[in-house]
Amino acid sequence: MRETRLGQLVGNAVRAAGKSVGRGQAPGAWHGMEMFLEKQMRPGDPALERAYRNYEGNLADTCRVARSAACPWS
Repeated sequence: MRETRLGQLVGNAVRAAGKSVGRGQAPGAWHGMEMFLEKQMRPGDPALERAYRNYEGNLADTCRVARSAACPWS
């Protein structure tokens, strides 16, 4: 679709609309690690321990899947 003139027109219109909405307001906009600055947790916050547990569980799941797929680095 991007190779047709109509596809290019639509793509350009969508990009222009995203820029006119303003930074951080376009759906799916990515601003790197900036987005985490407003979500900081203080030491001792119970949510921080929950985040650590979730991270540990996600990492364990990832390693389990890698081992079951016989990835050479697992």
